[in-house]
Amino acid sequence: MEYPPENLLGGDLFWWREDGVFHTLVTISGAIEMNNALPRHSLPQATLTFALFDPEGNFQFDWRREVKPEETIFIDSALIRQEQGREQMIQEGVLAVFVSAKTEPSEEMKQRYSRLYSLVDWHSDDGDLVSLHNDQSIVMQRDGTEPTAFTEIVLLETTEDVNYLVIINGPETQRSGGLCLEVKNHRGQILRAVYAPEMRPYSLHKIYLARLFPGLAKFCEGRHATLSGQFDCRGIFTRPYVMTQGRRLSGYHGGDLYHWTNSPRPYYNCFGRGEVNPMVVVQRDGLSTTVNLLNTHGHLEEDFWVDARLYDEAGGLVVERERWLLARRHQLSRGEVSELLPDPDQSFTGHIALNFSSEFRAQYPGRLQALLEYRTLQGVARVMAWSDIWNARDRWNAFLDQMAVFKGFADNLGNRYPLEAHLINRCFYRVWVQPPIISYISVTNCGVTPGYDRTVGYRLRLENGRGGALIYEGELQPQGTDFAPVDQFFPQLTDVLGEQPVAMAVIESEADLAVMHLSYHQKSGVYSAEHFMASTSYHEGKYYSPCGA
Repeated sequence: MEYPPENLLGGDLFWWREDGVFHTLVTISGAIEMNNALPRHSLPQATLTFALFDPEGNFQFDWRREVKPEETIFIDSALIRQEQGREQMIQEGVLAVFVSAKTEPSEEMKQRYSRLYSLVDWHSDDGDLVSLHNDQSIVMQRDGTEPTAFTEIVLLETTEDVNYLVIINGPETQRSGGLCLEVKNHRGQILRAVYAPEMRPYSLHKIYLARLFPGLAKFCEGRHATLSGQFDCRGIFTRPYVMTQGRRLSGYHGGDLYHWTNSPRPYYNCFGRGEVNPMVVVQRDGLSTTVNLLNTHGHLEEDFWVDARLYDEAGGLVVERERWLLARRHQLSRGEVSELLPDPDQSFTGHIALNFSSEFRAQYPGRLQALLEYRTLQGVARVMAWSDIWNARDRWNAFLDQMAVFKGFADNLGNRYPLEAHLINRCFYRVWVQPPIISYISVTNCGVTPGYDRTVGYRLRLENGRGGALIYEGELQPQGTDFAPVDQFFPQLTDVLGEQPVAMAVIESEADLAVMHLSYHQKSGVYSAEHFMASTSYHEGKYYSPCGA
């Protein structure tokens, strides 16, 4: 069979690992139409074609499956290995998942479709665990006229910790030298290099940074550095996997550079001096939380101070620190959350909210960028979080009326947030439910101003992927957080899941909730982390997106 197949909307690309000890788990929600805001009832059922290629892009084998919106597909590499036979299975390569409609998709469907919003885990029997949402995909409408710029990549290169990027190519050859990278150390010094090899269709590229930048560990001087770059790619969207091989494998996905619209001062005055970035904080024996601030999007060549507010699980304000960190333009700022606590050694669970400090600026960046870091002795899990207007529809509508003089700005942001009341916001993520891997879910009821005072309810639905589900109804005080392992929300797990080790968690609420996922490998003590994936709501002919997850 030739790839890509007919009636194609797009496809996702995965780094495939399966050697009997190291495994890959891919999770795909069947709600493809909803997640991509496609025309209603245009995709009642999609055909997924799974094709496996070796690292050089040579086809190995494929299989197909039809999926309906209420289904979830879990692809376990260990089970595929058993089905295919040990002799036929490659240990590493590329899994391409193509999404096809029954008939030729309309131009509107082709333009709206983005990707599967899939999830991927790499885990080993020895205790490695990396979980993230997959941001490498085939984009049919991408003509290659505009390169992808990489950002939001933080690394620490030492003799013990080796960093590499994983980039997967799609159906078109990428030219030799099309990927240019640069590393900036804590002194602001820069190393530049070009990745020379041509990228064949469906090939796998593991780019070890110490090979591309000889002397990288010495250059970093034991301090964290940032990586950026430009990729002249055709036919694909890619935020590279950023992998670290230390005591255990760690990883997250990098970002791509956006041309964000700057925001005028009245906007930030209205929303608490900036859009907060609420993220779960966990401080306990062997686990700590660090904040990395970046300032790379947009064109404001300025530094901006950032305030921090730390809330406990009940929603109580533990500390408010003005001008905690300086978000330096094209530089990295790091802050340990423990330094905000009255007792740095105490255990703590809650969330941190970040906003630009109160100082006169005519304009602010369109977003606050924060890369959260959850560290153990075994490794580090990182999660990129952008700011948003959490639970502020009433304020937002009033603000748009006041901002009529800035019509273009107001129209731009008016398309970005849901303006209707009583919408059901929805987000999802895969969770592990059986030892040795157990997932924790963190749900935060956050608001953009310190005076936020709304108590909200939410529904957590645990789905087995075949139509069966368990329901948990929760309620959160203002700024409160529910943080618990899955089996604490659902003591009766086996009633619906049986021996199934994973499930899909879906959270719904009229509120914009900040939702995080952490998974813990009991054998090694490793954590993985990722935010939930935002879905959409349909109301009177339009799709609306929540602030985020």
